[in-house]
Amino acid sequence: KILIRFLGCCLFCIFFIFPPCFEDPQLMAVSSAPNVIQAGDGAALTAGQAGVCTLRLVDKFGTEHAAANIRVEEHYYVSNIAIVTPMTSMRIGEKLRFQCIISPNNAEDLDQVRYTVSNENVAVLSGPNELYALSAGRVRVSVSSPRVSRSIFITIFPAASDVLLPDTAMRMPLNSIAEIHCTVVPMNANPMPNVSWTSSDPTVFRVTGVAKNACRITSVGRGTATLTCSLDGCSIRKTMQVTVEKIKGCYVATAVYG
Repeated sequence: KILIRFLGCCLFCIFFIFPPCFEDPQLMAVSSAPNVIQAGDGAALTAGQAGVCTLRLVDKFGTEHAAANIRVEEHYYVSNIAIVTPMTSMRIGEKLRFQCIISPNNAEDLDQVRYTVSNENVAVLSGPNELYALSAGRVRVSVSSPRVSRSIFITIFPAASDVLLPDTAMRMPLNSIAEIHCTVVPMNANPMPNVSWTSSDPTVFRVTGVAKNACRITSVGRGTATLTCSLDGCSIRKTMQVTVEKIKGCYVATAVYG
């Protein structure tokens, strides 16, 4: 009977007096600096700002079971992008190198920086920071990170492809002056080339004046000679046959052609 009473007392104490001793402790995180790390319910931790704090795991009785110092570091993302280019226009077939300055240079998202061109039928990126012009038009070159984007606009002009004269032949009186005009095609060619004028026979007529896309010739003798109009820096040229003849009663005068 004594043994039965003893066992009964033991069971009573185990189940009714000391049950907390046999439960798993419910631990919670306590932060020494909530502005650095804020401990939430369960195992949720929220980093607030850069710094160092001590994180302690305690039970509901305040007993510490573990502790650790935790450092929170700032994120360094791309904050500024600058695109530097020596020019904002180019010709078809040309390459343009530009400089891209990204800061900070130790940003975490540098590998996410992307270079794009708005119209790859007009220009394409042919290398690092290099643009190649394919056709006339205007494109936007953009450099973008997940948080910052910068763009520049580049205009591609066509190169001169032809030069036009008002006619292939002309007649002019002796001792007279004529002004000949030409047209460079296309009219928006960039850069606009200089035009040179020459006479194949200065004893028939001479080039006595040159202006932008025009020249003045003076007839000095009867005969036929060739006026050549050429664009500097390329092989584009056109010619006109000029025939000088003596016309009775004709005096010095100026005629404009083109």
